Amino acid sequence: MVGLVLWLGVVVPFGYPKETFSSAALWAAVWVNLIWSAFNLLPIWPLDGGHVVRYALVSKRRSRHQTLELSLKISMVAAGVMIALGLWLNSIFVAVLLGFILYSNYKEWRQTQGPPSSFYGY
Repeated sequence: MVGLVLWLGVVVPFGYPKETFSSAALWAAVWVNLIWSAFNLLPIWPLDGGHVVRYALVSKRRSRHQTLELSLKISMVAAGVMIALGLWLNSIFVAVLLGFILYSNYKEWRQTQGPPSSFYGY
């Protein structure tokens, strides 16, 4: 959000900044905030976009359990796509970060499936 405000308040009225340290730092802050805001809106569960998707799926015909399960499936697919994109763009940090999030969502999804039939899982 801060990136958007800086973009609208600084770059749009005054144009691109000249190359001084303070303007370069401001420009970097604008881009970091814009990218982080876009990343945060991805439909992946712990992020804000995941919360939006989960609450958008709530309906009278769907139980809370079904809503949770569907939102976790959407989250895992979106995380998988973003991992592939991160690897394609050679961004190991993004791929590893989303890999942890994907694993966390998978563990939560497995918990919605109920307990295994025996202690050993089969």
